[in-house]
Amino acid sequence: MSTATSTDKQDQAARPSAAGRSKLAALREGVAELRTRILAARAEPARSEAFGYDKGKLVRLFDPTIRPAKSLSTERDVGRRQEEILTALREKGPFRFIGAQAGPDLAERLGSLRVSHPNFLEAVDHLLQEEALARHRNTGMCGIKLLLHGAPGVGKTDFSLRVADILRVNYAVVSMSSAQAGAALAGSEQYWSNSQPGDVWEALVMGREDTPAQANPLFLLDEIDKARGHGGDPLGALFQLLEEGSARVFADKSVPWLPIDASHVNWVATANCLEEVHPAILSRFTVIEPTPLTQEQRYGIVQRLYSAMLAEFDLGGRLDRVLHDDDLERLAGDSVREAKRRLREAIARALLQGSGQICIQDAPPMQQRVPIGFIG
Repeated sequence: MSTATSTDKQDQAARPSAAGRSKLAALREGVAELRTRILAARAEPARSEAFGYDKGKLVRLFDPTIRPAKSLSTERDVGRRQEEILTALREKGPFRFIGAQAGPDLAERLGSLRVSHPNFLEAVDHLLQEEALARHRNTGMCGIKLLLHGAPGVGKTDFSLRVADILRVNYAVVSMSSAQAGAALAGSEQYWSNSQPGDVWEALVMGREDTPAQANPLFLLDEIDKARGHGGDPLGALFQLLEEGSARVFADKSVPWLPIDASHVNWVATANCLEEVHPAILSRFTVIEPTPLTQEQRYGIVQRLYSAMLAEFDLGGRLDRVLHDDDLERLAGDSVREAKRRLREAIARALLQGSGQICIQDAPPMQQRVPIGFIG
């Protein structure tokens, strides 16, 4: 036997077999999953049971073995950023929890929107349908793509935030009217000295300090029709992020070497004018227009605002619990922002005067009145 042949056999024996590599990879995945569950339980002790193996559902968002190619750049900032990112990836691991687990409890909470936001019944029905599909798959609500359009003041933003609260998922509000380029969602090019990942990468990979990162956070794209890029397209990343297939391999511009699975992300957008939104973006959303409110519904909203303020300031036994008809009438024509302001002022006046009853003053004649709904 030649020396070369003997050496080749020794090398083959030293290298792990394909089966061995597969077992090692599975072991590493299991350790990473266990670590994710432990960290989540430590971050939220009150919900530690929800992160057990028989409860919390995890998905893998990226391949932890991927490493950036060696850069020919002499910029120290590039190398430093890559090291920071690699450190964060090792600490966070590739797994993320699926929030908004479907079930009777979630369906009941979503159903409560019929009362609190009666002009969004079509949107509520859509969400309940998504919940039913998620429950059938035994998973959480993922991949919602809902666009609410209508005049300012009908409650688009308030409804969206309430949905995020009901789903109990991490959420981020992106004001598209102030977004200057696609960097807000998809990051900035890595060759810039101040390059930073975008909101999607931050939400999926880094998460928030007070809660574990999730695979299906909710992004509220506020006033998507007002996006005006200067030096870039603020909506450009959505062409990829709103398509399930391409979203599975989304790469932030600041971290182009690491594709992540963003297909579970939930999206809710608001717009006042659909004509200003790119048709290809519109086609990726379920578009719903809220219906006008009746007078009775407007009165109900005003009373709920007042009740919420009484609870906020712990005044349940100090002031009348029900607004008088005259006060309801004075507030029913306001936007919610204006109604809240006037209610707050009236409550403060009642406290200063030692009265148990509030009195809503007449609005100034020149005040612009918007039919009450919610902040648009």
